[in-house]
Amino acid sequence: MNILVIGEKLFTDYALQALDDTAHMVDVYYWDGTFGPELLMDSGINDYDSIVVMFDDDKLSADITVMIKTIVTNDSCTVFDYILWHKAMLPAMRADLVMSNPLHHSYDGLILGLSHAEVGILADRLQGHYANLAVSSQDIYYNYKTLEYCIDNYWEKIKDLKHIIIDMYDYEYFNFDTSLAKNIYRYFMWGGYNLDEHNMTRNKIYKNSLEEVRNYLLYSKYKGLDISKLGMWKDLFPDTYYMNGYADYRGVNRVEQRMEMITDRLVEEYEVTSSTVRNEYPETISENVSVMNDMLALIYSKWPDIKVNIILLPIYKGILDKREPYYIKWKEQFMGVIENLSNRYPFRFISYLEDEMTEDKKYYYDKDHLNYLGAYVFTQKLKQMLGEQF
Repeated sequence: MNILVIGEKLFTDYALQALDDTAHMVDVYYWDGTFGPELLMDSGINDYDSIVVMFDDDKLSADITVMIKTIVTNDSCTVFDYILWHKAMLPAMRADLVMSNPLHHSYDGLILGLSHAEVGILADRLQGHYANLAVSSQDIYYNYKTLEYCIDNYWEKIKDLKHIIIDMYDYEYFNFDTSLAKNIYRYFMWGGYNLDEHNMTRNKIYKNSLEEVRNYLLYSKYKGLDISKLGMWKDLFPDTYYMNGYADYRGVNRVEQRMEMITDRLVEEYEVTSSTVRNEYPETISENVSVMNDMLALIYSKWPDIKVNIILLPIYKGILDKREPYYIKWKEQFMGVIENLSNRYPFRFISYLEDEMTEDKKYYYDKDHLNYLGAYVFTQKLKQMLGEQF
């Protein structure tokens, strides 16, 4: 097969490592400030069986792919937008994405939770191999389902776990049900557990079924791709991810770029408007307390000697001060549940909401989340804590 690869030099050289060029004749054309458009005017572009467009910029890659498809008159030539195909081949659920990382044959620890842990705990910086399964808007129920899923599908990788870290978001976490929230669709799109609708039928905002949502996720995942060419893609690129060290399988992409710092203006304008803080949902609280108990029971039945750490990650003090009047009752309720559970299970609970990190805004990306510097500093604290006996 004769193949033409066109793209930016740095990214193209990088991506070419994944191309199986042993069975193909490959020509490479670098697109930069000096060269580029003249290739599209060359009639020789019709001589190839396949053209692979390789740009790190999604829009530029898509634009040039469309241009080439318009220009090429050879009907047997297949044009691939490399970055689009590359991303589409990743598993949709974070649990599958992280657990299928070929670099890790087993894990020492799991991290469950939502966005606080997703961007605030750097799994690669902890001692041993940790799988960060936290997803934005992931509630207690979906943490439990994610854990069950990993036990059922990836037991060989997690059978020797030593630690589980559970991020509990904030004091109103037991009052939170993702399936009833406006973020339920985004949760699924962000990689959440999408095999259980939980209470979606009672969601007052959305009326779509889980099956409809899953179909939409598949449509979004493969949008713009000719799936009939999937065999050819896999033939050309048997493993497109080893060339970047399987970085796509480690969780949140480009967390290192989260270096923005919370502004004084954001703090000044912040108001507590969350419905899970302003309103109490007794049925949700009751269910979540039961699910939390079931999750801990499952954990200790599978790993009797495991160390479980239930944590609250730090939040900037300027935000905490504004939340305090609203959180008095939630803290009392939350700590009561934790105390009752601690009478049954030997976990350790640590709140970092009064840690010295809360005083320094340079660690915070926004009102809820650590930036990359904050994540690094907090992960070092976590690493030290995990090494301490309890």
